[in-house]
Amino acid sequence: MYGLKKNVDPSFLLDSVVEQICVSNSGLIINFDKPIRITILSTFTLSSSKETPSSLTSYAQDSVVLFPLIGEKIHSASATNDGNLEVIFYSGETLEIIDDSSQFESFLIDNDGQITIV
Repeated sequence: MYGLKKNVDPSFLLDSVVEQICVSNSGLIINFDKPIRITILSTFTLSSSKETPSSLTSYAQDSVVLFPLIGEKIHSASATNDGNLEVIFYSGETLEIIDDSSQFESFLIDNDGQITIV
């Protein structure tokens, strides 16, 4: 649980469009229209301004809630005070990827080969 460092600027995610969500039993990968991908190996929450966030960890079953994000564009992306990654879409949906492991990687951000591991 080292968190996303404050010196990491995730602004390269802005205006990226979700093109594909790949799911396995041990994680999921979100691919964008640019050479960017986010690999999630930890807990994540998805919420909108209309509902309470729900915490999700069973990738094969729970990832279906992310499918409506396909085709959505990122409005903002930032590190939270806890070192998590918060991604807000123009649709109002907020995806928070949580760094919840002290022993293993929680998520990876690949920006055209420059990889940030959290």
